[in-house]
Amino acid sequence: MIALGSHTDEPQELWPDVPSFGELGLDDVPLVEEGLGQWKLMVLPDGVRDRHPDRFEELSETYAAVFDDEQFQHEAEEQGGLDQILDYRGPEETRREVEETSQFMEQYAEVVEDFIYDR
Repeated sequence: MIALGSHTDEPQELWPDVPSFGELGLDDVPLVEEGLGQWKLMVLPDGVRDRHPDRFEELSETYAAVFDDEQFQHEAEEQGGLDQILDYRGPEETRREVEETSQFMEQYAEVVEDFIYDR
């Protein structure tokens, strides 16, 4: 995923390489419903789960264990309290949430297209 910009007037310290909407000259951009949050996903090629169920399960368990790791939690806390919003979701819940959010975001497709083609 490539961030096009942050919905702020000034750059965000947490995302130094992402331009703010203010820097991009975007003053009239409709905000998407708050609360959609951010995702950090591990994405695998289609069929890995079926062809290599043991590897898929080990990868899922390992990824889940990261969220309980003390060092990871400490680093997340140091990055502006991100530890407070981190939440592990299993493969099925993640797939469902991505699909639902993708459907929801379809109503904003025109905004993204206008941004891309107006640049």
